[in-house]
Amino acid sequence: IRGGAEYFRTVRPAAPDTLSVQRGAVPAVDVALVTEGLSSPTDVVSPPGSTDLYIAEQCGRIRVFSGGQLTRVGTLASRTTCEGERGLLSLAFHPDFDRTGWLFAYYTRRDTGDIQLARFKVVDQRLVAGSYRALLRIRHRQATNHNGGKLAFDRSGRLFISTGDGGGGGNQFGHAQNHRSLLGKILRIDVDHGLPYTIPAGNP
Repeated sequence: IRGGAEYFRTVRPAAPDTLSVQRGAVPAVDVALVTEGLSSPTDVVSPPGSTDLYIAEQCGRIRVFSGGQLTRVGTLASRTTCEGERGLLSLAFHPDFDRTGWLFAYYTRRDTGDIQLARFKVVDQRLVAGSYRALLRIRHRQATNHNGGKLAFDRSGRLFISTGDGGGGGNQFGHAQNHRSLLGKILRIDVDHGLPYTIPAGNP
């Protein structure tokens, strides 16, 4: 993905027999243009079992590439900002999306810059109005950079959240080394039980 040129590309590994296993070798790849017209894409995900590509754009717009067409799903523009490293940073579909319809979003809040994890319902490739639910908010006000932002579910259905270290330069705040801070961490939560979530057994 290259935001400046505003297009989205896929990279496919070459045939296994052409890949080198030597240390430090770079495998050959094919690059193909898929679609154009994107603005600062930050993440691309697909619902389980689907080939549709849902694309997050930094300024809050969510779009879907399906059946050769690029259309709008919805937007978080009123909730987030796209200044510097802030914005809509990641999306993740619930593993049982066909049943729940849940799409999770990780973004920085427009009002404070705090990190926000939220959940929406998606039906027929559209965000459902009124389905927004805030799940987790992490204070992030000392600097505007290093917000982190990747979401991913594991095979057991737990949601993993990567958070930035709170920004600044030279690790000036030390959040990643502070066990009492949720910044600079990989977090794991259970979004299927409890409101807004529960902490899985075995978490540190």
